[in-house]
Amino acid sequence: MPWNWPHLHLALNHAPVIATPLGVALLGWGLLAKSRDLKRAGLVLLVLATLASIAAFWTGENSEEAVEGLAGVSHKLVHEHEEAAETARIAFLATGVLAALGLLLSRGERKVPAWLWAAILAAGMVTSGLLFHAAGLGGAIRHPEIGMGGAASPGGGEGGEQEDEG
Repeated sequence: MPWNWPHLHLALNHAPVIATPLGVALLGWGLLAKSRDLKRAGLVLLVLATLASIAAFWTGENSEEAVEGLAGVSHKLVHEHEEAAETARIAFLATGVLAALGLLLSRGERKVPAWLWAAILAAGMVTSGLLFHAAGLGGAIRHPEIGMGGAASPGGGEGGEQEDEG
């Protein structure tokens, strides 16, 4: 079966959803355990998650065009998802830049300033929250049973639009 934009978007968007909180957890664990390797693993995961988020965001616009005309797709939910994804993308870029800076500064025997570790951890946590919100709204576009966005109700969505995936 050939892939289309929505298929590619759905495949790509799971990587940052999983990798970001895992990267934050590894970083936090590394900070608590004072483990250089765990901290660097968390940073690498955050950088990779940022790159994956760029790909997921890039495929989103074409996906929107492909699904907008489908029966049961709520334009309101698509728009809310797009807006939330834009906010998460901005947070992701900040997190990715900070994590890349942390990787650069942690090379060799250099010491990374405590404020930078705190900034990366905080940015990663904020990004995770924004990402979960955007992902939930995206899922609600075709899965009203997850209850995001408040537009879906049993038997139909806003204005009688059916929100259920076939």
